[in-house]
Amino acid sequence: MEDLAAMQRGLCTKEEKEKCLVENDGDLSWACSNCPKKKESDIHPYTIKLLSLRRLQLAGYPFTADDLTLEEWGDLGWLNETLNRDEKRNEFLLAANIHRSR
Repeated sequence: MEDLAAMQRGLCTKEEKEKCLVENDGDLSWACSNCPKKKESDIHPYTIKLLSLRRLQLAGYPFTADDLTLEEWGDLGWLNETLNRDEKRNEFLLAANIHRSR
């Protein structure tokens, strides 16, 4: 869940890293340890695997029951539920903002 929250906040970009390097005289140790953004390399490999599986699933890849472990199927289901809920919430907020702006 922490990885997903970090990804939704936005990952640290090359430009942001370069800006921090300048602002911190080339020493990122303090800046990075106190930054709410994660680097892409900080995202857990299992999270990346689940996101890749979800992408394949959404594209219609024909998974069979034995392609994943029971734990992986459960985690993939949880990931789908979480992201679908967030997408629906974002759609609602967008619609509410459009309605308010009229």
